[in-house]
Amino acid sequence: MKRRSESDYAEWDELRARVIGLGENSAQKSYYPELVEQMAEQERFRALLDEVPDLILVVSVTDGSVADANDAAARVLGVPKGDLAGRDIHEVLPEALLRSIDPLLAGEGMRLVAESTLGTPAIAYEISARHVDFGGGHYVVVIGRDITERKRTAKLLEDHRRQLEFEVERRTAALSETVIHLREAADVRNRFLAKMSHELRTPLNSIIGFSGVMLQGHAGDMTEEAIRQLSMINDSGKHLLTLINEVLNYSRIEQGSIEVDCESFNGGDVVRRAVHMLEHEAKRRGLVLTERICDECPVIYSDPGKVTQVLTNLIENGLKYSSAGGVTVHADPDDRGGIVVKVIDTGQGIAASDIDIIWHEFRQLPRPEGALSEGIGLGLAISARLAEAIGAELTVESQVGVGSTFTFRVPNLEEGCLLPGRRPAGPEAQ
Repeated sequence: MKRRSESDYAEWDELRARVIGLGENSAQKSYYPELVEQMAEQERFRALLDEVPDLILVVSVTDGSVADANDAAARVLGVPKGDLAGRDIHEVLPEALLRSIDPLLAGEGMRLVAESTLGTPAIAYEISARHVDFGGGHYVVVIGRDITERKRTAKLLEDHRRQLEFEVERRTAALSETVIHLREAADVRNRFLAKMSHELRTPLNSIIGFSGVMLQGHAGDMTEEAIRQLSMINDSGKHLLTLINEVLNYSRIEQGSIEVDCESFNGGDVVRRAVHMLEHEAKRRGLVLTERICDECPVIYSDPGKVTQVLTNLIENGLKYSSAGGVTVHADPDDRGGIVVKVIDTGQGIAASDIDIIWHEFRQLPRPEGALSEGIGLGLAISARLAEAIGAELTVESQVGVGSTFTFRVPNLEEGCLLPGRRPAGPEAQ
């Protein structure tokens, strides 16, 4: 092996000094440790870039050449990493993507986001590119992220959405058809009920009328037993007529034919008449019916017939469910010019679990032990609909073993009767 001469060593020292920045007159300071640290930092940065799964290309704005690239870029583009540096970007990326990147290289715009397929087999990538300046140079950094999984998930979600839309449309069509059939069936039922009720009322009115005449003695003297039996016929006829009228009212309501006929009237007078109408019924049951009506109840504008019907239904309901004590009716003005009526009974009360069903049609709560079943469960259902028609509010509070309080708030419809009705708050029919 050839030994180096002293002149060779001198040349090497000079070259070394220039490389590490010492210079001929820098004997007392050394940048070598700093350079070593910078080189180590670059190696760490390089290792970090190569670990990143995203494709990264650094492209010179000056000549469009690849200044740097990571391992992912070499792998995706199918070019050895050592051959990427210095190559024209137009030889590396597909033409469609270059049409988006070229304006950036030309200084037009600062960044872009696009989609492209790269590699073999073709894989979908989201491409983002932006200008960066470092080391005195101007570059465009291109980053590509594999969005295959995102695309697959998006497709699955889209397929699922379409399937759901199809299912919703199918079920909506089925429900619409069912609703049509139900409406047709309800219409047939209501017409049948109305027809039958009218057919039944004619002979029933005759039975009630003739039995009433006989009870008044116009058909001659009768024995006590005959009078007792005839009274039972008359009472039963009236009871049946009440049920038929309830069915007729419900049928009209279901057909949407509630007619509201408003006029001015004294609220207290209407409440008082409703109470008096049921005094005999209370006595027959051995109960007490009490009224506590304000002395100066306001004159209100509403439908007195609907108000009376709701009140009689509420009072009858209290009497039916009270085996002792009775019903008290309070009437007071409210702060909006209307009237508030409370019907308080001493009945069995309503359990919290039953509150939500008492307004439903044909639903009745169990009667007190030993009490006969009465009615068909339409009284409170009809009352709720009538209250709604005149813009009134119907609510209930109850305690099992103590009794129930139904509150009926009747507004003063100063602007007319056709205000939107409000659904009753809380409970439904007892």
